[in-house]
Formats: sequence, structure tokens, C-alpha cells
Amino acid sequence: MRQEIHWVPTSRLVPIEGKPKRVWTLVDGIGEPSFKHRLPFVPQHGHNAFLEDQNHDWIVRDGKLRYFSRVAEHTVWILVEFEV
Repeated sequence: MRQEIHWVPTSRLVPIEGKPKRVWTLVDGIGEPSFKHRLPFVPQHGHNAFLEDQNHDWIVRDGKLRYFSRVAEHTVWILVEFEV
């Protein structure tokens, strides 16, 4: 699995290449754009991240991931996982 970590700005749009398999909202660094995460990241739902549902919490269109999860009502970091 290839991983990328992205900051989700207030626009909730993140430029992205490819089709993600999973998207996680990361607990650490919420609202802090300077927070540093390290890869590889081992997400654990409900502990350090929340697994988001495709179509319900996020979609990809025209090279942009649109994030609309209700887990976080402010800017957040997300972990995006791709099949290799």
C-alpha cells in the first residue's frame, strides 16, 4: 500500500493523482498545518485515525479529492492509501 499525507484546507479540496483505496482522518495535528506526520503510518480506527467512507465522506473528481467528513469540522490531516 502506498501512503500519502495531505493537509485538507478550508476549501475541502485536495489535488491528488490516482484513485485512493482508503482515506483516513488523522487525530493528531487537527487544526495545525505545521504538524509533522511520519510515513509509514499505521492507522488504527478510533485510536489515531478514523476510516472514512468513499462517497459518504470523500470522492475524487477531476484530479481533486473532495473531503466532506463530519468527523472534523475544521482543517485536518488525512492519510490517503493507494493500491500498488
